[in-house]
Amino acid sequence: MAEAAENMEQWQQGPALEFLQFSGRQFEPDDYPLAALWWKQHDWPAVPVESLPRIGLMVEVDMGSEEGLQPVCCSFMYWDSGWGYIAWTVADAEAPKAIRSAAVDFAIATLTKLGDELGITLLYTSTRNPAMQERYTRLGWTPCEQDFQTFIRPRPLPKEEE
Repeated sequence: MAEAAENMEQWQQGPALEFLQFSGRQFEPDDYPLAALWWKQHDWPAVPVESLPRIGLMVEVDMGSEEGLQPVCCSFMYWDSGWGYIAWTVADAEAPKAIRSAAVDFAIATLTKLGDELGITLLYTSTRNPAMQERYTRLGWTPCEQDFQTFIRPRPLPKEEE
């Protein structure tokens, strides 16, 4: 019984990160239900699939199990006119915290590198999540706005506004 509890505790903490292999691949339409589930796990509304940019990254991890690569995180980047915007980053809330955290770091670093390769001169993001704010700062991003409000105007317009 004690061994089972110890094994469960080790799983919740996650394996030693230095042994994990992360990889990124293009986010595919078949990945959308999984991303929608992850957004729901975090009490976020699912981003409409038609609103996602063409540049999407699905991060997978090989934890050395028989299952092989397991999706754990996804992130997206809008890109136009020399600037990019990283958005909608989400990870599987059921994955161990250390793995989620490393996967999000991997996603941001991968999209940042892709931005460099595409010649993006300004890469931007926004988040109200303090942990994500600290993460971006730790990864070399510069905070540039405080106490701001974002706005969204979904299309098509609701009936009463037409």
